[in-house]
Amino acid sequence: MKSIEVKPGLLVVAGGALAVITKCLPGSLVEVEISKSRKKKTFDIENIEYIDPGYDPDKEIVVPIAAQARSLTDDFGELEIARVRFEVIGQYRSKQIGRSEACCRLGVSNGMFYRLLRMYDKDAGLYSLIRLKRGPAPGVLKIDEEVEGFIASAIKTSYEGKSATIARVWRKVEQLCIGTGKKAPSINTVAARVKSFDQVELYKKKYGHEAAQQKYQARPGKLITHAPLEFVQMDHTKVDVIVVDEKDRRPIGRPWLTVVLEKNTRVMLGYYLALHAPSSLSVACAISHAILPKKAFMEQLGRLPAEYPYYGKFKIIHMDNAKEFKTTGFQKACARNDIEPKWRPLGRKHYGGHIERLIGTMMNEYIHFLPGSTMSNTVQRKGVNSEKEASLTFREFCRWFAGEVAIYHGRVHRALGCSPSEVWNRYFANHEEGPRHPPMVARPMDLRMDFMPEERRTIRPDGVSLYQCKYWSPTLRLYVGHNDVTIKYDPFSMKTIWARLNNEYEPLTFSDQTLEDCTLEDIRLRNRRARNGALTTPSLIGVVEENEQLVRESVKLTKKERRKVAAFNAYHGVRNAAGSAPKAEKSTVKNERPDYSKKSEPFRRVNK
Repeated sequence: MKSIEVKPGLLVVAGGALAVITKCLPGSLVEVEISKSRKKKTFDIENIEYIDPGYDPDKEIVVPIAAQARSLTDDFGELEIARVRFEVIGQYRSKQIGRSEACCRLGVSNGMFYRLLRMYDKDAGLYSLIRLKRGPAPGVLKIDEEVEGFIASAIKTSYEGKSATIARVWRKVEQLCIGTGKKAPSINTVAARVKSFDQVELYKKKYGHEAAQQKYQARPGKLITHAPLEFVQMDHTKVDVIVVDEKDRRPIGRPWLTVVLEKNTRVMLGYYLALHAPSSLSVACAISHAILPKKAFMEQLGRLPAEYPYYGKFKIIHMDNAKEFKTTGFQKACARNDIEPKWRPLGRKHYGGHIERLIGTMMNEYIHFLPGSTMSNTVQRKGVNSEKEASLTFREFCRWFAGEVAIYHGRVHRALGCSPSEVWNRYFANHEEGPRHPPMVARPMDLRMDFMPEERRTIRPDGVSLYQCKYWSPTLRLYVGHNDVTIKYDPFSMKTIWARLNNEYEPLTFSDQTLEDCTLEDIRLRNRRARNGALTTPSLIGVVEENEQLVRESVKLTKKERRKVAAFNAYHGVRNAAGSAPKAEKSTVKNERPDYSKKSEPFRRVNK
């Protein structure tokens, strides 16, 4: 069959109807025009049928001689013998040589020569003279059909899980044969049947579908980028080390790391360390850290800014299918900042291979040597008491990690043949046309706000209500009655939220200025407590607060509570460096709650 060039004007069958290709679209798509209805539709080239212009149904199809010969034998020696026989007998039939000379050249007797003469077929070619070997063909196994069925059944039912073995299959076959009075085959026979089974299916039965895909799935081609900031990958991981509390140096758990890797240079463009689980907040902090310069961030950690000169707005961000990467708010934030989000196909871990290898490198070559490391698995952890050996606080670990990132950037990368910093500087600092800088964003605060968690609210005369808390700003007077307004908030600091009004973020604060800053978790806990039984006597509020304070001071913090406090303090320690608005200084004046049970006293003027 001739090859067909897919181009405009080609006659095809699309969707069961005759059509003509009118346009070739990006990827594997084509636009076709249905001949009957004249409607234009888009199809994948795999979903259309092609009409061969040279097709003749009456033409005799001749299989190529070479292909036919290969179907009978793969032995090139046999093919050469058949070729010589075909040539000599052809000369004999055309009377170029006699029978005696032909037998002499072929080295056969007269009887054998006449047998070859009967086998000779000019149209079939040399394959008609290939010697057929005696005995069963390779791979043909002689055994009772019922026993063959037992073996196939045993492979399907007994070869399951990581403990699957050939011996286990053989025992099952033996059991089935004894039950029916058949002679059980040897274990070598069963092993031969198992080895002839589809190896991909066997691996899948033993190790699972995902492992089989990782081992056997084809992975043609590779992602090629031509310049920095064209393509980045982002992922979360739990760090293999336990950190301790700053006050009593007791273990509080393992931090979470969110990484943004630039593919072209292998530079770790940005990251975010936290003690709370990955969320929209982690994504916002990691992306803003990647895009913005890191001078303030490094100075806050006591590091030199020159150790981390990498930043810039990227074009494409590639992620897995975690829920925080697929929210509507995240996709809108990407669109607002001209960033194209892409997600790896489900179950295809190799699509995130670059960042997976980076995370593995950071764990195996850097973090696993720290005191308190949990290693990668139970085998490596054997004999290691990670909690007992833990010694770094979260703040100390953050400073150490920033130094290790700088070291990583200065080491030769196997895939690059040089260090990531050299590749980056070649394009920016040491460019042949002169130094240049990565692209920046005009409003860093807006960038971070775009990726923060969000809700939709209506602006009412008394302000905005979020999680049963009231917020107000004088700016809202101009927008009372507006609905479906985007409200951004920081789950770790709920005293200030931001309303997107006229394409700008306006800060809103608690309507009750006496309320102190708190987390979203604190607000939810308070709301749950109010639903279960609200306090109707205002004078008892002071008693409730006094009792709560007494309990807080007398009860020793559990590991979970210490972790919560550490996460809150660690997050606020780096907020300003990440581009967040600075917090107002806490007033030293104590807010005394008035006692409404006492009779009010009129104000008395003092005459001078």
